[in-house]
Amino acid sequence: LLLIAGSLAPPAGAKAEVSFTILGPGPSTDISADGSVVVGYDEESGEAWRWSAETGVVPLGNTFSLGRRRDPGSPDVSEDGSWVSGTYHDLETGESAPGRWSEETGWVCFDDVQGAARGLSTDASTLVGLVWEKDETAGVALAAAWNSRDGLVTLGDPGRNSCANEANRDGTVIVGWMEDPGSGTWHPTAWTPDGVQILATTPAFCEAKSVSPDGRIIVGQAFDDIHNRRVAALWLQGDFGWVREDLGALPGTLAGYGHAAALDLSVNGEVIVGVNRFDWNRSTGFVWTPAGGLQDVADFLGLAGVELPEGFAVEAVTAVSDDGTAFTGYGRSSGVWPAPITSFLVETPGGVGPIVRRATSEPAARAGQPNGLDNLPELDSRKKENPR
Repeated sequence: LLLIAGSLAPPAGAKAEVSFTILGPGPSTDISADGSVVVGYDEESGEAWRWSAETGVVPLGNTFSLGRRRDPGSPDVSEDGSWVSGTYHDLETGESAPGRWSEETGWVCFDDVQGAARGLSTDASTLVGLVWEKDETAGVALAAAWNSRDGLVTLGDPGRNSCANEANRDGTVIVGWMEDPGSGTWHPTAWTPDGVQILATTPAFCEAKSVSPDGRIIVGQAFDDIHNRRVAALWLQGDFGWVREDLGALPGTLAGYGHAAALDLSVNGEVIVGVNRFDWNRSTGFVWTPAGGLQDVADFLGLAGVELPEGFAVEAVTAVSDDGTAFTGYGRSSGVWPAPITSFLVETPGGVGPIVRRATSEPAARAGQPNGLDNLPELDSRKKENPR
């Protein structure tokens, strides 16, 4: 376990320290509410794992094959860290099915379902992802949700690809994407008690990636027509539908090839994390706040006085704790070939605010940086993208 720490100016007289911890092999995909538990999967086998400071990385059993219709999905963790979702692969039958794991029960899977798990409501009551249509003649994947009350519920339209990526605390708001029947591109989508909400119609492959516990804030990716690229975006539920705010992309992101996507958010939406691909080869993670806008996570850690391991480059920040003080992601070391993906955890006990304030003395005036949530309540006069 590698731990690197940098000191910060402590708030209110209390000592605050930012730490960077290498967790283990494979990408991390989610973090518990308090940041004490991280989950991910092995890059080669697809097997899900769970990490805590007490146990380290613990593999959760049965290899997840990465072939067609053997999708490892994206392991998620409940808010208390006790439940993990994933795609369980039966080594005897060769079948894969969405399931949930806990230390007490082991894997609990859904019978007669071929599919992959993508997300878990924070109360662990609802599992979301995709299932393959039974005839599989067209290879169509349908967004789906599972819970003990309703069993399997398909959300997508038959014959039209779709996927559910995440659910809010009680599973009443589910987000993901739905395929355009004409172009085949993906539209960010929300399934809510009011019905299916297409958040944006896009000419590219965009999706909604995460949702706040109360279901009022959604983050993901939308298309910026002006700059001809996919950008990180958020949607806030308003009186007249979902209001979109583009968070943008980092400087140097190429039009067409480059893109940014918001992958997770703190409980109040004040901290958003994600991935920024500058081109077809280079990527980094980002941290977004209303004050500082988008920041490359390497710059963010530099402001905190944290030096990354020599040769280590962050590729994505995938999840953030409820209070925004801990986040996880993955990267690679340039000194190793082939360079395996390695996950990490960053903890900022003093919060990200002191770090962001080091970047600018006038945060609201940062040139070219959207102010996001600061402006959303005043967006009534702007163009709104309402669900169709």
